[in-house]
Amino acid sequence: MNWINFWLGVFILGVIPFVLAAYGGQLAAETIADLKARRKKVRIFWGLCIFGVFLAACYQYSVEKTDEERQFNAIKAEEAHQRKADEAQEVALKAQVDLRTIEKSNGDQIAALKARVQELIATAKNPDQKNAAIDLNQAITTALSEQLARQQARLPPPVSSNSSMAPPSPTSPRKCSGDNLGDCDDEELLKWGAPLSASVDDIESTYMADLKSLDQIKGGNILSFLTGNDKDSKWIRLYAAAEEKAADRFRDCCAENSLKYHKEMAQRVGGGLQKTELYGWIEKLLRPIGSKEWKQARKEGGDHVTDLKFGLDILRIRMNEKIRLAKTK
Repeated sequence: MNWINFWLGVFILGVIPFVLAAYGGQLAAETIADLKARRKKVRIFWGLCIFGVFLAACYQYSVEKTDEERQFNAIKAEEAHQRKADEAQEVALKAQVDLRTIEKSNGDQIAALKARVQELIATAKNPDQKNAAIDLNQAITTALSEQLARQQARLPPPVSSNSSMAPPSPTSPRKCSGDNLGDCDDEELLKWGAPLSASVDDIESTYMADLKSLDQIKGGNILSFLTGNDKDSKWIRLYAAAEEKAADRFRDCCAENSLKYHKEMAQRVGGGLQKTELYGWIEKLLRPIGSKEWKQARKEGGDHVTDLKFGLDILRIRMNEKIRLAKTK
């Protein structure tokens, strides 16, 4: 805590106004002829002065502690946001490295096979063997060219932590819905979750913007503190409102489907990505409005939506790489 600001605030808000008020009261009491009554009035004035300074000290202490807590929460939220973004980026880079490794291994095997065929052509003992080897070499080259063209045409774009794939075509011959996610293949599941992921991204972005706007709250005075309208009380109310707003939007748009989608994706890509705490929070949020569980879940809305956003990004990155690896085999 900044003690210089603390004592400076106490002096400005408490000592100066209340001492001046008490001194004015003492001067006014000098006009009272009865010595006993005059001393009583003076004691009352200075007693009120001491009480006022005490209230000012309590207020300033509350301001400093709340400001300290506010800065800590803001830094913590920013660090969590950056950490999860780094984790998503790390997963994407690792998946790309794995893909390149497999592609290089496949390329080495193909190069070795073609070298063996060339060797057979060079060492063929009769024209029939040589022609057969040449035909085999041409067949391998043609097949690889056709396969590469098909892969390039069908290859899905990579999923990044800030983008989503296009929603599924309405003319798709197979329906993939939230009621039967287990029956969807990997590509259908990835495409089905694109709008869902985009909605979660939008809620998380709005939540972070709401937190950023709290930095613009102006200061107040001791009167606003006593009435609950000072900057710290307002900051706390708006912070709680941002959490509840994120929770309400998430519940209304996509809580139930997000729970199903995250579980299904985590089960398919593996890697210990199941989020027991997150699942429990969503289940509480889906409880009847007004229930104790629902009220508690609303207070933690923003943090868990941020966790879900980056969790879905990582899952979709891994699923996309899984699909790409399957197509390169």
